Amino acid sequence: MIATEYELPPHGYVPLPVSPSPMVHIFVSALAPVNVYLVDAENLARYQQGHPFQGHVIGSPVRFFSKLVQMPPGGGWHLVLENPSETSTHVQARATFP
Repeated sequence: MIATEYELPPHGYVPLPVSPSPMVHIFVSALAPVNVYLVDAENLARYQQGHPFQGHVIGSPVRFFSKLVQMPPGGGWHLVLENPSETSTHVQARATFP
């Protein structure tokens, strides 16, 4: 399994686009617990601006997550990996359709 690696700074985040598919396999492995949200494009922009946003909590907080997830209707979904801690952490993640 090939996953992309990220170094998340304290209270940092990274957005990952999700392929349009009814089912998506989400994999996250982190050295420290991270929050994982599924948001649409509008709520991703709200999140990035520091405004309240609506999304689906996929994992909060998790060090490891691997699951087949049924996607909500619509498109333009993104995973947001968020580091809630005071120290940076290393994360591997991917979102693929089966």
